[in-house]
Amino acid sequence: MLSQDESHKNSELQKIASLLGTPEEEIEFLSSIPTDKLSFLRMKITTAILEEQSGVWEPLARVSKFMPNFLNAKVSEDILGPKITANITYYIPVKDALAIATHFSTKFFCDVLEHIVPEKIEHIIRDSPNDLMKRVVHELRKRKNYLLIGSLIDVTPIPTVHKISMEVDDSEMIQIMDYITKRARLSDLLDIYDDTKIIGLTKASIRLEKIEGLLEVFSFAKAKTKQKIERILDRLSFDEKSIYKNPAGEFGITII
Repeated sequence: MLSQDESHKNSELQKIASLLGTPEEEIEFLSSIPTDKLSFLRMKITTAILEEQSGVWEPLARVSKFMPNFLNAKVSEDILGPKITANITYYIPVKDALAIATHFSTKFFCDVLEHIVPEKIEHIIRDSPNDLMKRVVHELRKRKNYLLIGSLIDVTPIPTVHKISMEVDDSEMIQIMDYITKRARLSDLLDIYDDTKIIGLTKASIRLEKIEGLLEVFSFAKAKTKQKIERILDRLSFDEKSIYKNPAGEFGITII
């Protein structure tokens, strides 16, 4: 099983590989770098790419102001394609970007998101309607693009994350958690989740041998919620408890 730091590091390496358009094995030499430094490197690469291309995309974004939203969407989907549309999006005001996005097919919108750095459009994601985000996540789940879903969840308001997570299979949610960097935010979900959801996630993490990510989320829970979690975990079978007990202790979770 991967430690929480190894899990975060793998996520950062995958994001860097995606940014550079290169296979992960070609940047394997970066694996010796601490996780926080990899995060710093990823954001530097992102900034450099955007600044280098700003002279191309910013003027195109200004042109979009003079076309109706439905026409912008049609030109984007039929002519420009997802990569160019993604680069233009960084320079379009939030209100306009969302208005255009409502005219995209879900498939094309996801194609665009696969070329975007979520942190750079946090202001757009934050204001996106719940229904739009749910459709996006549904499509990305079909593609098994858990990396992008995790990156989106990092910058999506928690009430929206809760609605999405309740429609996601527990096993898929555990896989998505591998790519969520800001796991402390997820502790708010634990206040809302019922016993069934928490026990379902726990059992899924055991099946997939990915217990550290969920335990890290548990570790951020408020004292009252942590007591609820420990009570729920006490309902695990003897074999499940034996798997969870020692790792849980390292995260401040007590299993008797």
